[in-house]
Amino acid sequence: MPHCIRHCLSALVLLCGISIFPSCERASDEAAPRQFHSWTSDVILTDSARYLVDRSPLKGVKGYEKFFFLGEEILMYNGIPGDDDGRADMFPSHGECEKEYIAVWKLADSMLFLTGLDPLSNRVGIKGDTQHIRPMKEILIGRSLIDEETPLDGTPIPCTWVTGTYYVKKGSEHYGNIYADYQTRPFYEMIFENGRLLSVRRIETQPRTQEDSIAYEKERKRFYKKWRAFCKIRHRKAEERIKKTDEENQKKLDSIKKKYRESLR
Repeated sequence: MPHCIRHCLSALVLLCGISIFPSCERASDEAAPRQFHSWTSDVILTDSARYLVDRSPLKGVKGYEKFFFLGEEILMYNGIPGDDDGRADMFPSHGECEKEYIAVWKLADSMLFLTGLDPLSNRVGIKGDTQHIRPMKEILIGRSLIDEETPLDGTPIPCTWVTGTYYVKKGSEHYGNIYADYQTRPFYEMIFENGRLLSVRRIETQPRTQEDSIAYEKERKRFYKKWRAFCKIRHRKAEERIKKTDEENQKKLDSIKKKYRESLR
């Protein structure tokens, strides 16, 4: 188990009253997946390590995909969605893009926090921009998901609404990794209750069978069906922003021309 996860969960060892960490493991009710797949662009940070997660901890909060439109720094896909050369899961530095922003999460003292919201990007680096944390707090307070006394500032948000089992896998720190090698690496099961991490279990990645491939392709088709609708919205918003910018620039140009003509009289 990576040192960063051991460090983050050291409190669990004390709670168990023994010195061997693995005995604190608690299995989830459902069988663990045979392979890891990330269906979100979110990341969880522990110390300096970045982990991809199977789904966003915001999933289930109605409308979470469209809370913020922060733009994108680099296109998420290098090819056509669905093509082997264009799938996001071919790049182990990030997961799939399912919403209009990246949520950056952090584990600290076995508690999960939402620390930043970034533009969509396929860069390895994570900014964890705190600019939109306050409006996110207002949204979560309005939905009774966090304490209404939570300070409305850019400080991390304790994720007390997060309960359940999540699967994470350490992301690649640079491009050039062989995807086949990444596929075979182990991943981890994390169980949360009210935002607090109760246990971590290492899971060995199993060789992909034909049944696994069929199940994955079905899930991928469902994902891209939603993704296409999501992209139409993003495209429309982009066109609206371009149109608004062009109109503002034209007004400025007209004003300059008007002042110039008046100066010639």
